[in-house]
Amino acid sequence: MKTLCWLLVVYSQVFLALSVERKPLNKHIRHYEPLNYAESDIKDTFKNGLETKSLDFKSHGREFKLRLEPDRDSFHPGLDRLNDEIKEHLNSALAGYLEDEPNSEAFGSIRNGRFEGTIFTNDEEYTVRPAEMYFDEPQEFHSVIFRSKDEDES
Repeated sequence: MKTLCWLLVVYSQVFLALSVERKPLNKHIRHYEPLNYAESDIKDTFKNGLETKSLDFKSHGREFKLRLEPDRDSFHPGLDRLNDEIKEHLNSALAGYLEDEPNSEAFGSIRNGRFEGTIFTNDEEYTVRPAEMYFDEPQEFHSVIFRSKDEDES
């Protein structure tokens, strides 16, 4: 019985992946994959006095081991004096890399327990966005991930 349940889960995952593979996200993005993980999958640790965040997930036939920390270098130091909304955005900015891929980079933020941003690997660029940016109805997944080569530049 356990094996049957496991096979049903695997079959439904494969079916979902195949059905998404044939469906473009919109007229500019030819292929995407759904991304879904629990908020608890984002792990917080402290390293050299900085809070770092770890998120591992699989997509596009590979594993992503994302390691992020606050991005304090991308903004002018005086910006945090403007207002609370700007402070919130500055404090949510993250930069990092893929643990198992040298020279990779990642930039984005985590809001409502979800990563949104861009991941640069040695040979590809991936974009992660909230699903509600592209769908009017709620989906079974909270985010989408697509490669730059799947975007239509025209």
